[in-house]
Amino acid sequence: FSTEDSNLNFALIFGAIFISCTSLFGLSAVSYLSGEVKEPEKVLPKVFKWSMITVGGVTLLFIIGSFGILDTQTYAESGSYFADIAQVTLGQYSTHIITFLVILAGILYFAEGLGWILSGPRLIYSIAKDKLFPTSFASIDAESRQPLRAIRFQAKTLSLFIIIMYIMYIFNDFFGKLRFIQAGAEF
Repeated sequence: FSTEDSNLNFALIFGAIFISCTSLFGLSAVSYLSGEVKEPEKVLPKVFKWSMITVGGVTLLFIIGSFGILDTQTYAESGSYFADIAQVTLGQYSTHIITFLVILAGILYFAEGLGWILSGPRLIYSIAKDKLFPTSFASIDAESRQPLRAIRFQAKTLSLFIIIMYIMYIFNDFFGKLRFIQAGAEF
């Protein structure tokens, strides 16, 4: 996305960095498990307040620090300002370090997905306890002390989703090749 106004570009960059930082700090996972916290009215506002202060501080430090590396005009007009900053600060090793950081980010996102899988049944359980989802999912198994119905529901839903996505992938691949052959035949 690019506009002629460099101030608007800068504001969009700042907003994108802030949104991406908030997703990295796991604020959604905290809210998913809020039903499991003792005294959530007291604890959760503190958690969110300090998380947002941390996110804001890290974001501002990054942006202010990057001004010492790139000037405002270059920063706002750059199509890949992270790469420009890395090239200036890391020099010839920038591609290796950035590759490592991208791989590390992929591992962290995979771990976040695992966290979602583990916290998802508790979210279903909490929503069912609040009567916003069928209340049969609000029960705890006496033996394992886990919301087994919510766990089973999530497992079945995710399995169905994976199967549907796989079928869509196969059909898209097949029909994409079919369209390509038909388009080639028209020439």
